[in-house]
Amino acid sequence: FQTTDSGNLVLKSRHFHGDTVKFSDRPFTYEEEISTESFFDSFDYTFNADNGGKPNAAITLVQNDESKDVVVSVFVKAVVKHKDDPDGPTYVYKLEQSDEQDSVTSLSDVMGGKDKMTYDHCSIFIDSAGAQDCVPYVCCVCCGCADGPGPECCVCPGCADGPGPECC
Repeated sequence: FQTTDSGNLVLKSRHFHGDTVKFSDRPFTYEEEISTESFFDSFDYTFNADNGGKPNAAITLVQNDESKDVVVSVFVKAVVKHKDDPDGPTYVYKLEQSDEQDSVTSLSDVMGGKDKMTYDHCSIFIDSAGAQDCVPYVCCVCCGCADGPGPECCVCPGCADGPGPECC
C-alpha cells in the first residue's frame, strides 16, 4: 500500500499472480482463468456505470505467516505500469473507502501512519467480478470473441434482452 504524491491511496505490486480467476455469484457456477494483465486491461469495461460501477474488494493481509487483517475498499481504477520492464509489470489499484468500509477497518489503520506499508502476502476478492459481467462475458466467449470482452462481441444475434445464457 502506498500514498501517492497527490494523496491517493494505491495497492501496487510487481508480484501479482500471472493469472486471475473470475467466478460468478450463486446461482451461477461460472469460472474462468484469464491473465492478470488482461483483467487489468478490461477493468474499466468490466466495471462501468452501466453494470453497477466500480467494485468493492476485500483484501486479506498477511505478515510473518500471520493473518493481520481484512480491509474492504472500492477499487476505483486499475492500471498496469512498466509493461516492458525486465522485472515485470507493476499492477496498481487506486483505492477509496466508503464511510461504512472505513468504520470497520480503515485504510489509514492498515497504513499504520506511514506513507508506504508492505505486507508479505495478500489475497484480493473482488465483488461483482462476475455478477454484472459474467453472463455477458460468457456470451462473448460463446459468440467467438477470441480477444476477450468488448462492446462489439457482446451482441448476440436474436437476443432482444441483451446477452445471457440463453443467447449462447
